Amino acid sequence: MSIPTKITPACSNIFLIDENLCVGNSLNIINSNVTTLTSALLSLENYQSNWNNTYTNFQTYSSVWLQTVTNVHNFSAVWVKFSTTIQNLSADWNKPYTIFYPVILETNIWYSRNATNQQNYIINWLNLNFPPASYNNNQIINVMIYIYEVTPVTFNFYRQYYENCTPNCPGITVSCGPGSCPLLYSGCNHHGGRAGYGGCDNLYGYCSQQASVVAPQSVSCTGSGGRTLSVNLNNYSSDTHISKTITMQFKKSNGIWNYTQTL
Repeated sequence: MSIPTKITPACSNIFLIDENLCVGNSLNIINSNVTTLTSALLSLENYQSNWNNTYTNFQTYSSVWLQTVTNVHNFSAVWVKFSTTIQNLSADWNKPYTIFYPVILETNIWYSRNATNQQNYIINWLNLNFPPASYNNNQIINVMIYIYEVTPVTFNFYRQYYENCTPNCPGITVSCGPGSCPLLYSGCNHHGGRAGYGGCDNLYGYCSQQASVVAPQSVSCTGSGGRTLSVNLNNYSSDTHISKTITMQFKKSNGIWNYTQTL
């Protein structure tokens, strides 16, 4: 005898035995029901093991979970406020800001690079000190760069002065009787000769005079050994000054810094 077909497949796995059916004819139905119940019992035992593990974990960690739930309940308002603050201020945090390149660059070295190399030079520095991963997309950074210039400075001084060595002795007149004229004396700035390089000579030692003349006679002196004094000074130096300030703007897009413009 074959096992009867179920009318509704979604009903119980057990097939009902017709009360009018002979016991001998219901053996297949009974065997099928025993097999179905045994399979269901085995499946239930497997689920029971998982349920026991779940219950054990819940029993072990329930105090922690309860404390977590309590913390969520107690601090949820604070977290919501914090989230609201972040949402309100996030636009400000993403605003452009300005930084200064820490090295003053020499004008000839800077302009020896073309525009692309200048941009890559600053981008490499940004990647090292301001990694793009630390910033949101569309973040803008303005980099201010100082350029200096070296200007040569030359100082030249040249002067000449001629010293004629003429004694400061205007013409004078003297008179005396015969044999009574003493040897006159007046200091002279003549050096060398009999004076050596010591004190001044007697001005009148280089002058001619008549020993016995009653009438007044003129006396004069003439200088010699004049020289030209030259002063020549040359000083070469340089002056360093900031000649230009450049502001380059960069924007994060596609995960990297990109040059946008020079302000």
